[in-house]
Amino acid sequence: MQLFLNNGDLNSGLYEGMVVGRRRFGGTQTPHGFGVINYFTNDPFQRLNYTGEWVSGNREGNGTTYFKDGTVYEGEYRDGVEHGDGKIRQASHSLIGGGLESGASSCEVYLLIAPHARPRPADLAP
Repeated sequence: MQLFLNNGDLNSGLYEGMVVGRRRFGGTQTPHGFGVINYFTNDPFQRLNYTGEWVSGNREGNGTTYFKDGTVYEGEYRDGVEHGDGKIRQASHSLIGGGLESGASSCEVYLLIAPHARPRPADLAP
């Protein structure tokens, strides 16, 4: 099922996936279950798409969001935002992992840098 969503900044785009509600009444269908949303090009958060679980029209559970700059968030969502365990892989191949609360990173964050980006011992000499 495809739906055109325009539910504020968090959920505006073209959705394809599972829904609840009655098809013949169009506007009563809501994303619920597994689905994908391709965000509009003017998305204020610079997202390309989200693939994952939905509950009553919100991203909820586990999923993955791809951003225009190549960053990828994979982890838990609550009430439509990143919340819980997750990891952010940046276009530079660095990895940030830990807990997120209401879309903002919180404690226990770690940074892993791709091997080719690590400083060589000669670069660290005084």
